[in-house]
Amino acid sequence: MLIFLFARRFLGSSGGLIALFFATFSPILILYGRQAHEGACLPPLFSILVAYLLLRAVEPEERVSAARKTLLWTAGAGLAIGLSVNAYGAQRLTAPLFALLGAGLIVLSIGLRRRAYKLCLGTLLVLAFATALGALPQIYAAIDQPAEFFARAKTVGFNPHAGPRWWCAQLIRGYAAHFDPRGPLFDFGTYGELSVGRLSIAALPFLYLGFIAGAWRALARRETGSFLLLTSILICVLPAIASRHNLAITRASGVWSLYPVACALGAITIGKLVQSVWRPLSPRRREFCQAPVGARNRASALALSAICAIIAAVGARNIAVYLAHPDWHDIVYQNHLVRMGRWLKDHGQGYERVYVDTPGVFAYLYVAAFSGMPPAEFQRAPREGTVTRDGWEKFHRFGRFRFADLATAQEDWLAGDQEESWLYLNAKGETITFHPDGKEERRTTLAFRASGALRDTPRPVPDSGG
Repeated sequence: MLIFLFARRFLGSSGGLIALFFATFSPILILYGRQAHEGACLPPLFSILVAYLLLRAVEPEERVSAARKTLLWTAGAGLAIGLSVNAYGAQRLTAPLFALLGAGLIVLSIGLRRRAYKLCLGTLLVLAFATALGALPQIYAAIDQPAEFFARAKTVGFNPHAGPRWWCAQLIRGYAAHFDPRGPLFDFGTYGELSVGRLSIAALPFLYLGFIAGAWRALARRETGSFLLLTSILICVLPAIASRHNLAITRASGVWSLYPVACALGAITIGKLVQSVWRPLSPRRREFCQAPVGARNRASALALSAICAIIAAVGARNIAVYLAHPDWHDIVYQNHLVRMGRWLKDHGQGYERVYVDTPGVFAYLYVAAFSGMPPAEFQRAPREGTVTRDGWEKFHRFGRFRFADLATAQEDWLAGDQEESWLYLNAKGETITFHPDGKEERRTTLAFRASGALRDTPRPVPDSGG
């Protein structure tokens, strides 16, 4: 809805619908929408929300209530910018830049163009207050726990004291790498921390045409929407450029909700070009070349319909390829760990100790989250393990969960007092229970698997009772 509303403000209803076509068949939006990966869902939500609210705030209003509406839209934009800081680590960099962008647009549109200086000052104060209000939890964390607040940036970022010349070169290289077709579109056969691709390959010509048309409309026609769109894209990509992992971190970027609008801008530009072909070149050729306005509009609509058909066809192919490769469902985003956590929530509550034998990154986070561990218990849970030099945690014990193989579980059982009930499970779906009476029970379930086809209907597993 936000993608449509934002695009419609400066591209019309056709532009909003075209943007929805690109969003609907965008592989990265499909993947993250299914995964509900908050680190990848919230940044795009906030980026399109902030862009839409800022555009509404600085658009000129001719009605009597214009000042009040401007303040309300600005308050919403500031609150969204502040709340975005809580979404993901990268937004600690993008949120201040969005606030500066909003302040600049307010000064330019309200102060310099409309010469409403009092309204401009009031709008700036509202923006600052609303942004600070939304970001208040993170402001408190930065003051109270500065080491933890900046830990992620120190882990993945470059040396901030590298010097201006080095950073200028890094920015140029980073933006060039991101806007290379392999960045936003596809990886020539590699997964790219994704399933099939990032954007639909059908977006290739429209995205870059949208960049060119947007720059012309922003500079020559002083169109606020196009300027806001392109500037927001540059802001959203910046955290990836400032990271040593570069393109990989764009998965957590807010840019993916903005690219469909840029593609729609390119498509609308093609529609305008088709319309211009029907116009008479000179009065002498009017009899042969001039077509009625309805014919020009029909030709443009036909061109845009053809674009939608291409997008839908390529999108359907991407979905078919994705469904034909079940092993792709697990790549990077560890769907088997989600299923293991949910299985433990239903079947593992009666055990004092649970051994989880599985590949994966941060397995303890998935198991704790999806097994139903409350946040307070998560904070208090005893943990044993190591923290790498870069600050990454690797726990072999977290609360009642142990992350080890079957041999370790059996050794611990034989070395202990054997007065508790323990559970072992692995990524293949095999479970073993250890009971105080010395009885060891083996079962197999297909509720989860680390690779291959994932099955939604597990075999019935008798309740072990604890």
